[in-house]
Amino acid sequence: MEKLAVETLQQIFERACTDGGYTGCSLSLTSTSIREVARPVRFFSVALTAETYSVNAFLELYNKECSVASGARPKLAHLCFSDIKEDAADISTNDDPESWDAIEAEHDRVLLATRTLLTLVGDGLKSLVIDHTFVEPGRPLADRQFPSLRELTFLWYRCPCALEFRPSVPPLFPALARLHVVAGDEIWNKPLILQWAPHAPHLTHLRISAHRLSDTFLDELSGIVKAASPSRHGPLDTGVDVRVPPAKRTFPSLVRVVVQPGPRPVKGSCGTSRLAFTSRIGKMYGIADEVTQAGVEMFALSPCGWSKRRWGEEILVEWMKTIGGGDGRDWFSNEETS
Repeated sequence: MEKLAVETLQQIFERACTDGGYTGCSLSLTSTSIREVARPVRFFSVALTAETYSVNAFLELYNKECSVASGARPKLAHLCFSDIKEDAADISTNDDPESWDAIEAEHDRVLLATRTLLTLVGDGLKSLVIDHTFVEPGRPLADRQFPSLRELTFLWYRCPCALEFRPSVPPLFPALARLHVVAGDEIWNKPLILQWAPHAPHLTHLRISAHRLSDTFLDELSGIVKAASPSRHGPLDTGVDVRVPPAKRTFPSLVRVVVQPGPRPVKGSCGTSRLAFTSRIGKMYGIADEVTQAGVEMFALSPCGWSKRRWGEEILVEWMKTIGGGDGRDWFSNEETS
């Protein structure tokens, strides 16, 4: 290795640091010389959990590495914020008010560290996975653009305010090509798709998973490839024919949509909710045919009953396979989720 150029070694290390941080950490512990060579690329991919020590400790480490690095700060191209834990029903609760106060204070520190880190590394991010746990309620995801971000997975997206910016703010994700939204229950009957349009103007692949389906969502889905019909008359409707440029689609570059509903409702005494869900499933299949005929390939998959923990684990594993160039699940194909 002593005979290899530093640039060559860094290229090798960068290709190796695609496992969420384990290899980068190992390289830094190998020797002083290897640590120095690996410094610019050891954070090429980083996976963090919702615990305070994970996010805050990494932020402190990253700032330290930036202060000792000569020239550009260490590259961080792929970032994952995951909250893999048991579902709420499987976790014992503690009614002690002091315990809850401590948990809330700790979570506030995680939120602050997350926003600070995104501000530091946003320019160079290529892929981002973020759980709703890391997004402060009532505030946007960040106060800046992510100019290089190509792939985004939002786990348990539940609040439209995550994308609420002043009209003067440019698109949040100008280069985003692939968006995967795993829907939270709170977004069930709220707009979901259209709010992404101003912030991802070059989106080519859209996947919505775990959605409980609603008429609001299905209407959005139906209109995803339909451009508003422009009026051919003046504002006063004088009958004078005027030339109006053709309206654009919501996502002009969109080529593929994949929708996978959440689990079927539990059958009750009258079965109304289950019947309504089944009816919406049928409507979704019909919309898929219409969208495909309009020129955008759409796959409507069978309902998936994965737990939140299972979703988090699968997303994390496939994120690492994708950035490492391996053969993982293509979340934008018509592959069924078993």
